[in-house]
Amino acid sequence: MFSAKLGGVLALFVAAVSALGPDVIRATVTSPQRGDLWVGGSTQTVTWVPPALTVGEDPKGSIYLGYQPNGIPNEHLDLDHPLAVNVSMSAGSAQVEVPKKLARDDYIIALFNSANVSPKFSIH
Repeated sequence: MFSAKLGGVLALFVAAVSALGPDVIRATVTSPQRGDLWVGGSTQTVTWVPPALTVGEDPKGSIYLGYQPNGIPNEHLDLDHPLAVNVSMSAGSAQVEVPKKLARDDYIIALFNSANVSPKFSIH
């Protein structure tokens, strides 16, 4: 019975990952970097290495703030309040207004989708 449930869970996981398909575009976040300190209320630049795209392709997406405590895989993304929307993936950077949040040392930036996450940084 346990193995049947495990098989069912694995099948759902594989289906979920497969559903991401080509819509998941990967870009490497280059800023913020691990240990950076941003000040709430300031304007900062999020940067990334643009992915290889076909000619004429320029997908748009959003930039989200989240946090990720050590040992917890949940990214706690604030999906209701994106830092930027309709951002061109080919641009390689975007200016964002840093919200005045609780001081933390485990904030992350998620770029376009949760496959593109920055290292942890601080907001104070």
